[in-house]
Parts: sequence; C-alpha cells; structure tokens
Amino acid sequence: MDDDTGRLCQLWSRVIDIHTLDEEKFASDSPAEPYGLSATKEKHMLQVFSDPRFDQHFGGRLMQVFLYVTDECNLRCTQCYYKPWLKIGHAEMPTDVIVALLHKFRQLGAVKVSFLGGEPTLYGHAEGNESLPFIVHSARDLGFEYIRVVSNGLFDEALLSDDRLREVDEITFSIDGDTADIHNALRGRNTYARSLANLRKAVDLGFNVQVTMCVHKGNIDRDDNGRLILDRSISWAQQLGAKSMNFHPVFRMGIARDSWTGDVHVSPSDWLAVYKEIRTKIERGQYGISVRAPLRFATNSEFEERSGYYGYCPVKLAERLEIHQNGQMHSCALHNGTPISIAKFERRGDVISIGWSPTDNEFEKYPFKEGEDHPCVVMRGFSEEVRPLCISLKPAQDEFVWKRMSLG
Repeated sequence: MDDDTGRLCQLWSRVIDIHTLDEEKFASDSPAEPYGLSATKEKHMLQVFSDPRFDQHFGGRLMQVFLYVTDECNLRCTQCYYKPWLKIGHAEMPTDVIVALLHKFRQLGAVKVSFLGGEPTLYGHAEGNESLPFIVHSARDLGFEYIRVVSNGLFDEALLSDDRLREVDEITFSIDGDTADIHNALRGRNTYARSLANLRKAVDLGFNVQVTMCVHKGNIDRDDNGRLILDRSISWAQQLGAKSMNFHPVFRMGIARDSWTGDVHVSPSDWLAVYKEIRTKIERGQYGISVRAPLRFATNSEFEERSGYYGYCPVKLAERLEIHQNGQMHSCALHNGTPISIAKFERRGDVISIGWSPTDNEFEKYPFKEGEDHPCVVMRGFSEEVRPLCISLKPAQDEFVWKRMSLG
C-alpha cells in the first residue's frame, strides 16, 4: 500500500456507520449548546441546533465549506452547473445566518471557506455591497485560516479597495478562455474585457489571484501553431500575474446537470490526451505557476493498483460541505441544482436548525461500505474500460486543504 492510499484509508476508517446509531437519540428534543463568537458576542449570535447524526458525520473531519451566499447572478453562462437555482432579484443568505453557520463549521473543524454564488460580489448590493467584506472579516475573526472568493470578475473595482476584503487569501476569477472569442462564447459579449480589467486591478493591489477555467469544446484543441490552447492559457494566466490555474473539464456524466450545461462538453479521451501532456509539463516544472488539473478517469488496472487513492470521495470522507441559500447542504458538487443533500438548515426566529436529510440523502443513497474502495458512484454512462474519478481528485495539487490532508 502506497503512502497516499494509506492516508485515504485511515480517513475512511473514521467514517461512522450512520445506520448503526441510535435513532431514538436523534429524536431527542434536547438542543445543543448555543454557539457564539465569544462570551461578549454570543447574545447577538443566532443559535444553531444540529442533528447528532450531522455532528457525528462531520465532527473532526470537516476541513472546508463552500458557501453559496446568493443565487443572484449577472450572467447566464452556457455551462453553468448552478443554473437551475439562479434567480433574478434578492435571493441571498442573511449575514447573521452565515456568521452563525460559519461558527458551527469552525467548531466541527473547518479551516477553509469559499464564498460563491450566483455571483458573490452581488451579495448585499442593495445595501451598498457591505455584506461581502463583512462576512470575509467575520470568517477571519472566527479563525478560518484560508478565505477564498470565487467571482466572474464583473464587479465594481471599488470593492477591491475595501480593507476588509484584503483579508481574503485568494480571489478566483472564472475565465473560460485566453481570448475574448473563446471566453465570450460561453459567458456573453464584452465579459472578457471587463473581467480582465478587474483581474489586473486585483493583481496590482497585491491580491493572490487564481484563474479557474472550464475545459470545453472551444479550448480543448490546438491553435494554428499546433500548441494546446490550454497550455497557452497557462502562460497567459502567468503573464497576467495569476498565481495558479485550475481546470474544470465539462463532460456528459449521466447526471441531472447534463440537461442544462449546454452543448460544450468534451470527450473523456480528448481530456485524457490533454491531461497527460499538461501533467508531463507540470512534473518537469515547465510552468511558472501552480496548475491544478483533475485526472477524472483511470483505467481498470490503474484503479485496482491504487484503489485507495483513486477512490477518494468527499462524501465518504466528510471533508467538505456545500451550503446553499435554499437550506441544502451536500458534500458532492455534482448534486448542485438537484434535491440530493446530506442535511438541510432552516431558520426560525433566532434559531437555526440543521437536520439530517430523511430522503435523497447523499450519504445513504449510494452503496458506501467501510473499507471498500470504488470509483465515483454518481457519474454514469462511461466506457467499461475506464473508471470515473471524483472531480476534485487533482494529483499533487497545490491546494490548502489537499496539502493539509497530505493526500498527494
């Protein structure tokens, strides 16, 4: 057993068999202790009560949370996986709810938070865009070690001058091509120039900037000079001053989102060919910035040789949570836009309750067994010659939580 496989096996061995826990314990009306920032601030904090199954599952293992703070967005990108939940108008999570939930997640062990949407820079725009800097500052005050904002880049550049926003460790710009033609084809006319202007401004102000780029049929090929467009895009990001490039390939995966992510997907074989070329350059140190690329597929023999590593699954490991404005919580990003969740939160007055999902529960829905490794159980419809892997499995990636968990 190699070191990476051993680490994952150790983490998986800590998974609690929810089905063996005492159901009567969960029916108890006894509330958990109230949560607060500190003794002096506690009276201003909403109380959070959670199902013991939630605490048992995530306690001591939760590492990062993804907070979708608003369902409002100023774009309707072709490939957007969040499309079913996008709304026009006020559709956001109240700041007091966010602060209370963040405190709960810190108690469970989370050290990294990503603020997303929708478009997170629209969060609180009706109140003068005070809300996003406030929750960033609150996350730092609560002890989060790594704070990230993921944006399409179409915001008022004045936001970057707010001192509280300077507390973020990373701003990620979602840009889907290194030219206006490639990017605008998915995100809309004139979006490329506006996003780049704010990216450059963020770099000039000293922010740690990352580019996240979807891999789609418009950038999977080679240019007229025979160079991979994605390879060229890495150089482009470096020249702009970005510190890292993060690739997200768009596939048909036999899941719900296939019906709303447009006709821009690439084939597994095309991606694997590109991946191998880029991976070789990464290992040779030929890029001047960090490059994160998901493997996404392994042959049957490759999987069997390192099943513990290739069987990485955040649902099993409980190392992450995605939290949405509608109350849904889940660990697998492939469940965005669907009813599938592991828990749901609800606010009533000054109390937030987190309940274990009784139906469509992502942990109970799939055949997870302790000590058993398997490929992704969500994706369907691929060749029998390959095994689909978690979309977050990016070998040797330079990412805060990945390195903290020493996953390799």
